[in-house]
Amino acid sequence: MFFFPIQDFNFGVYGDPETYHNQLLLDAQTLGGAIEYMGRIYRLVQLQGATAAAAGGVVYWKTRSQGIVSTAHGDSDSVVNGVAGVFPSTASSGAAGFILNDYCFIQIGGVAPAAKVSASTAAGDKMIGSATDLTFGRIAAGTAATDNVFGTAIGAIAGGVAPVALAFGNLL
Repeated sequence: MFFFPIQDFNFGVYGDPETYHNQLLLDAQTLGGAIEYMGRIYRLVQLQGATAAAAGGVVYWKTRSQGIVSTAHGDSDSVVNGVAGVFPSTASSGAAGFILNDYCFIQIGGVAPAAKVSASTAAGDKMIGSATDLTFGRIAAGTAATDNVFGTAIGAIAGGVAPVALAFGNLL
């Protein structure tokens, strides 16, 4: 898998990484590559898993060396520390959106405006993986982290989502 920026990517009819999904990958060399778009960093991956994709949902590495992520936390070798990224806030599932085995972009850097978080999340909490599919767990602000931290909640939670400043140590 490649960890360098994609210099040029043809989004076709989708227009940007927040809405891009395709069942065919025309250039396998771009899988795993990262791009910057509108102040956010995205990684191209292949989606697998048993849970439908959801806007702002957390995804986990299933086979990192092949760029495969899963919506199901149980597919990861390391639930808490196996977070790969977050679906863009505009993602949807089904025929018009992300479906299993699609190639799509997940957000790995910048502010995710509406990431799925646990109900007790407050601004300043650190985001970690969780046993709940598609949802960040939390470590309370001011508490020492015992697991990998993937971001920080930077705003109020509303409807199970909050803005999260993502900080993945594996950006490139």
